[in-house]
Amino acid sequence: MERTGLESVKLANKHIAGRRLQGINRFGVGGWQFHFGESVTLTTECNWRIVSATKIEITSDDDGQKFGLPEPIDSRVEALKLVVDESVLDVQVDPSCADLILRFGAVRLEIVNHSSAYEAWTLAAPGLLMVGRNGDR
Repeated sequence: MERTGLESVKLANKHIAGRRLQGINRFGVGGWQFHFGESVTLTTECNWRIVSATKIEITSDDDGQKFGLPEPIDSRVEALKLVVDESVLDVQVDPSCADLILRFGAVRLEIVNHSSAYEAWTLAAPGLLMVGRNGDR
């Protein structure tokens, strides 16, 4: 059954609020999966970032970059460090562009839609398949 954007966000909050990010996998070229346990998965093929109150902490584009460091950055490891003791407080979707925000305690995970037509992300849980598309279509 297709729901309105607001109904979908409420349902997403019901399924993901209170959960912890347990793992992140990379697939293909630019694909990422965020696992929240018990069959709750966020899949994206667009950019993501974790933002604190003062700065962008880590992004999908940072993965594999050295930035003058001794070792390349592993965005999965760094992202998990930022939310290791935090649960998802809430889920928000910008209805004009389908950017997805999962707010943790001190940081937020932002899935940044970069297409006017392609589906940017999917949030899947038992009884829920939420698809992020431009303009909340």
